[in-house]
Amino acid sequence: MRSSWGSVRHISGDRWELRWWGKDKRTGEYRRMSKTHHGTRRTAEHALAELRVLHSDDAPAPSVSVVWREFCENKDVKPQTKEKRLMAYAVLPWKGREVDSITALEVQQWLVETDIAPTTARRAVSILREILDVAVLHGWIVANPLAVKLVMPKVEHRPKYVWTYDQLCEMWPHGEWWEPAYLLQAFGAARVGESLAVVASECSMIGEVFCAPIRGQVKNSKAGLVDYAKNDQSIRTCMVAGPAATRLWELSQDGRTWLTDDGAGKWCTYYTLWDMWRKLAPDNPMKQLRASCETWWRWDLHLESHVIERLMGHVPLSMGGVTAKHYDSATDEQVARTLLAGYRSWND
Repeated sequence: MRSSWGSVRHISGDRWELRWWGKDKRTGEYRRMSKTHHGTRRTAEHALAELRVLHSDDAPAPSVSVVWREFCENKDVKPQTKEKRLMAYAVLPWKGREVDSITALEVQQWLVETDIAPTTARRAVSILREILDVAVLHGWIVANPLAVKLVMPKVEHRPKYVWTYDQLCEMWPHGEWWEPAYLLQAFGAARVGESLAVVASECSMIGEVFCAPIRGQVKNSKAGLVDYAKNDQSIRTCMVAGPAATRLWELSQDGRTWLTDDGAGKWCTYYTLWDMWRKLAPDNPMKQLRASCETWWRWDLHLESHVIERLMGHVPLSMGGVTAKHYDSATDEQVARTLLAGYRSWND
């Protein structure tokens, strides 16, 4: 027997698990509770009915934190999605409140007054809406108060700066410990976190092209170094042509573990790299190196869109879904030859 309040589950023989919502005598928290009952299904259902009468005066609804823990926290999603969900849930100010006490007006007011980044605030409201949907499903509230349209904070779009190839060469931090990360981003279009997670021993050269496998990343959060990329397309080989390729290969062969380490042989944190970057270009985000590289590839080397998508770890939209998914299977050698041909044509 299942209901929005409690359930009976057969374990084995005459053992039955009773689960219900009630107030914990020790903590006073309204939460999911359970006990084992010995008997038949009929006696188990009677026992559950008695428990419902016993707990009828308990809190009318569980707290936001209880619903999150019981129904939402362990949702089957990708690791990168799970991390974003946890970060969004962490900023919610209503975790200790009962789900039936939350109003759309107070959520709207929080959105207006909060100093949290707009993207995080949007995700937080989405998580809260999901929690309240569960509350509706279980009968703790009649309707989701966040079903109304809220005015979300706008994401501020800063002017994006793109450097030319010559400017990228002028900014090259020769001899600095973070030089490899810079080269991978500026001339290989690696994301910031990807450039910090490259293992030196896994790097190789295909002709005159430096190749670095992208399998993980360093997150700008407590997660730090993780063994997964941003998405499936991001798992690729980062390729660099030109003088930067020669320098990266030289650095990868000096015995270091991480291609970009912190100067002491350990992988570098996101924020440590940011501190160095702000000294070089305080008014522009480091991620614009990747945009600059893409622009160089497209407009100077004249690489075709499907090649650039492969190099950057993007969804290959230019070839069409069917071709990209079922037919095109270019090897790293083929992609490297194409990149090198474009570079030579431009550099001659």
